[in-house]
Amino acid sequence: MQRKGTAILPLHYGHPPEKLFRRMISLSGILSSLI
Repeated sequence: MQRKGTAILPLHYGHPPEKLFRRMISLSGILSSLI
């Protein structure tokens, strides 16, 4: 799971804060569904 987070994080740097926030929320939703 940590590897996926680190792999996705670099992609966020190129996006504006809003998209970063949305992806963080969607990512947390996916992680919560897995757990």
